[in-house]
Amino acid sequence: MGTGKFVQWLVSPKIWNRGYLGLAHGIDSLLWRAIAWAAPKPFIMNALPPYVRFRFDDCNGHWKNPSDLAFVDELNKMGHIPSICFCFKALTAEGIAHVSRLQKAGRIDLAPHTYAPAQSFFYGDHNGEYTTEQLRSMFAELDEAKEQWGVRWSTILSDHEHETSANAIPFIRERGFRHKMNILLPGQRWTDPHTDWHPAPYGSMSYALDYLPGELSDFFAVFNHDPSFDSARVYTTEDNIHFNYHRRGGYGRQKWDFLNGLVAGPEPENKDLVSAADRLAEHTQIGLDALFFGGSITHSHFTRHLAPGEMTRIIEQADSQLRGLEQIPASYDEIADYAEAHANTEVVGARSSSGTITVDLTGRSWRDLRLSVYDDIDGVLVRSESPLPAFDGTTTVTVEPSTVS
Repeated sequence: MGTGKFVQWLVSPKIWNRGYLGLAHGIDSLLWRAIAWAAPKPFIMNALPPYVRFRFDDCNGHWKNPSDLAFVDELNKMGHIPSICFCFKALTAEGIAHVSRLQKAGRIDLAPHTYAPAQSFFYGDHNGEYTTEQLRSMFAELDEAKEQWGVRWSTILSDHEHETSANAIPFIRERGFRHKMNILLPGQRWTDPHTDWHPAPYGSMSYALDYLPGELSDFFAVFNHDPSFDSARVYTTEDNIHFNYHRRGGYGRQKWDFLNGLVAGPEPENKDLVSAADRLAEHTQIGLDALFFGGSITHSHFTRHLAPGEMTRIIEQADSQLRGLEQIPASYDEIADYAEAHANTEVVGARSSSGTITVDLTGRSWRDLRLSVYDDIDGVLVRSESPLPAFDGTTTVTVEPSTVS
């Protein structure tokens, strides 16, 4: 008999059940890293790469001119491609030219968020839900802007306050918005009763990578809010399916916006950048430890108070806390497309011979993916990648010894 490793957690595995703590609540790596450490090497997982993204929403029309988006340069210099969710009527001609250049250069994803300051693009205004004719006119404006600006919209629907009218769905489909950055179902306002549809992979309404249910199954949700988002829901039936949100904004100590409550004005005394870095680091670590994607979001009513260099300072301080945790900066569009393709694949078998691992998969991926390969190097669990080419039906790939050396 050879030697081996075993893991004993000395805690009930029920802790990873939703009825106790649950997955994506900060201790996932204790589960899967222990298994990867103890397993024979190389250990192969069909896991999401450790992607990290930033999303910025302009709810109130603060982004008008290029100077209002100066923080994008700082993000780009650190390798990030932020998702810029803009207010349609707020951008000046100079602002339009600027975001167009950024998008065409691959430096941002660009998504309509609000139609006018504090006015939804996809649901309604103070008079109520938009009619089909109103939406047809608004989407015609959006089409004209797309052609004049020479840009490509993000595939991710950036709906203000998580609200999308059912009347808007045909227009959204026609324009290729196929990913959703939240988990509310179309036709529901924030204050309406909602359905917990237990999205994959963990059944969590705070961390979701799954197709929407029923007739909306052509939309794929890509959502990573903080676990504290759970506390915003009050379930109204014993089956824990129907719930209401009991408040707006961020929740708990973390909130889901890494600047919320920490940047209240341009004055130094109104900014706590150290705490912002702490929150960003926590958001990122929880996501990556859950084999999700990391990163966070914030809003223009906070970024407008940051002085040049302060975005860099926040991210560098957060990264220093995460030293040793692998991060791959990526655009939200890239993460969404990868996550959707990944969700349609499944490992069904694996064999080892002379150090070469053969892996059998089923499903369909319209793009190349990568398998995560874990090895033990000097007592440290190290991840590398092995290519998984696009396939439809079944496929077999091999991981050669050189891949994991």
